[in-house]
Amino acid sequence: MSDHIDEKASGFISEEHKHYDVWDEVWLFGPKDDPHELKLKVPRTKDGHHLGMLEIARELEAMDIEPELIDEDHSVCSIGWSEKNQKYYGWSHRAITGFAIGDKIFEADFGDGKMPFTKHGHVTIETKEQARQAAVNFAEYIG
Repeated sequence: MSDHIDEKASGFISEEHKHYDVWDEVWLFGPKDDPHELKLKVPRTKDGHHLGMLEIARELEAMDIEPELIDEDHSVCSIGWSEKNQKYYGWSHRAITGFAIGDKIFEADFGDGKMPFTKHGHVTIETKEQARQAAVNFAEYIG
């Protein structure tokens, strides 16, 4: 049994947006007999999935991107669809790129470093599902 704690003590929605909410959360960490309290503003999707930094959430909202998890094994959203732009986006705290029909399915080892990420691949995107795969590939590469 551990004598340390790392858990969320409380949380409530302090801001509501189209694709995410900002939660004011209080986390307890450190020794169980004298834990420290950490107050955070945490962006989460409407389903409760973590979006990472608040600045990223605000940028995604400005671009009308609806964030999602790559799959259930991930805990932070790093891809999302924009109906307005008809693109699937992949991102991390370092970069974001959108992939649309006509672009290439992203391959990390393709290109010369000067080529746009949307041209990093052999296969041309023909469906929304392929655009999602390109975004997944990019997010895993850049993350």
